[in-house]
Amino acid sequence: MHSVDAVESRHIRCNATNHRQVATLHYMAPEILFGAGQYSAPVDIWAVGCIFGEMVTHRHMFNGCSETNLLVNIFRLLGTPNEETWPGVTSLFPFIGKIVQSPPQDLAEEVRGLEPAGVDLLSVCICT
Repeated sequence: MHSVDAVESRHIRCNATNHRQVATLHYMAPEILFGAGQYSAPVDIWAVGCIFGEMVTHRHMFNGCSETNLLVNIFRLLGTPNEETWPGVTSLFPFIGKIVQSPPQDLAEEVRGLEPAGVDLLSVCICT
């Protein structure tokens, strides 16, 4: 299975080891922002969720001018991950416990007007 990044116009083999430049910054999954070398289907599902949210709100789900800034904005909405919410996160980012801990916000408030089934779909894409 191959995926094509429209910005970089190159093929990326799923489950292959790749560098961070595999997507537009606004659609990068947290594991890519943390520097994980594995590019797999969940990374694409995250991007689909970001695009879906953008279609609903008419703005980026997560805006940031840098990878760090983008992570802060992701955590501000979804909550700062920990080993309970994301098993293995401390191996990706050992200092996660030292950053400001944010509780998750109500996703439905972020995508006002979206029916509950749509909020559930968005949640599956970006919260799991």
